[in-house]
Amino acid sequence: MTGIHRKQIARGRKDIFARHILFFCALAFFVRPLVADDVIEGRWSGRVLRDDIRMRMSVDKHRGFSSDWNWTQYFTPDELTGLEMEKEHTFQLIHDAGTVEFEGQFTGKRGSGHFVFRPRQDFLSFLQNRGLRSFDEEDMFILCMSDVSKAYVEDLEKLGYGDISKSRLIEFAIHDVSVDFVRDLQSQGFRDLSASRLVEFRIHGVDREFIDGMKALGYTELSPSKLVECRIHGVTPDYIQDMRTDGFEKLPLSKLIEFRIHGVSKDFIEGMEKMGYTGLQASKLVECRIHGVTPEFIREMRSAGFENVSLSRLIEFRIHGVTRSFIQAMKDLDYSNLSASRLVECRIHGVSPEFIRDMRAAGFDNVSLSKLVEFRIHGVTPEFIKEMEKAGYSDVSASKLVECRIHDVTPDFIQEIQSAGFKDLSLSKLVEFRIHGVDKEYIEYVRDLLKGRDVSASKVVSMKIHGI
Repeated sequence: MTGIHRKQIARGRKDIFARHILFFCALAFFVRPLVADDVIEGRWSGRVLRDDIRMRMSVDKHRGFSSDWNWTQYFTPDELTGLEMEKEHTFQLIHDAGTVEFEGQFTGKRGSGHFVFRPRQDFLSFLQNRGLRSFDEEDMFILCMSDVSKAYVEDLEKLGYGDISKSRLIEFAIHDVSVDFVRDLQSQGFRDLSASRLVEFRIHGVDREFIDGMKALGYTELSPSKLVECRIHGVTPDYIQDMRTDGFEKLPLSKLIEFRIHGVSKDFIEGMEKMGYTGLQASKLVECRIHGVTPEFIREMRSAGFENVSLSRLIEFRIHGVTRSFIQAMKDLDYSNLSASRLVECRIHGVSPEFIRDMRAAGFDNVSLSKLVEFRIHGVTPEFIKEMEKAGYSDVSASKLVECRIHDVTPDFIQEIQSAGFKDLSLSKLVEFRIHGVDKEYIEYVRDLLKGRDVSASKVVSMKIHGI
């Protein structure tokens, strides 16, 4: 391959790569052998840039394709044979895999027209003689636009890739796995890389420059998979040097990768240092990033009155959702100057501004935070209070409500006891019933045993205590 595909990547690798992948995936829906006179026709538009020409080629639904597709590529003027300006004419892109014939005109810096791609049968025969078969015109178009030549295929054979498959050759073309790229890797000691690994290296940017940079930093025995992992997560020589400048001289690659995954960067470390957190361990930096303890969050907490809080406490804040807005909302409800531990306790148990307002609406205006936490722990909710009122128990104290919840004196239990004939029992007596296991079934058992005699609540409890 010559410079065509490399120029594509240099000018817009991400965009071109996406186009190529879409085009390549479309081929999976339609594959048939190439026959004589198969062509691809479409429209082109061009723009003259400083050093080259950008050509955009569009094809309407082409046989098996379910939708239109587009291809963008950059050429130097001398690669387009017969190209002239300011006139309607025909010019060509001639490569081993085929010829693209452009008809149209450039006026000023812009041009447009029609194109036809014709595969070359001699190149197809060349591929078939090497066991590469079943190419259709779309395959040949990719090979042509990427300038896959006879010399390229022969050079791959010399480098140990003589058994490459048709699909892998097309992948090589799409991802610009050039002969120079393979030679560079082999000169670095990577002589037995699989074809799929070469493509992976190309996709993620594992090249000679990257490998040299890693070696210069002391990473001389990295496996292919580790090199790819480093590139995927952005552990580059520059990043490693930044971390060393910030005091992390001897971090293993696994920790540097962890840094990258969670966003521990030079800016983050320096930001934490400016907030007074210097000399942090690698694990603590990662923990901060995982939970979102950033310089911005620290500033927020300081503006809310927490000036000298440990990182462990700030992490606890983040885990449980103690934010500046939560602190302010609690202040608005007259809970000012709350300690860090009290705020965390409130968040753990769900004592939120909303819960406090609901409890106030239910009649508990002056309840301490400790009691509200107790309410939450035992399930004293506005709904529970309303149900108790419906059962005839209003103006119940906070402590008694908690006691009821602890011993499971619920509206359903009250209704059950009332249906057994005890309609006006105090909550204390109902709690006593629960403690000793007095239920409707036991009350009916006692009544049957005493055969119609009056049965008081205390008598039932006494009999239950004594195992009767």
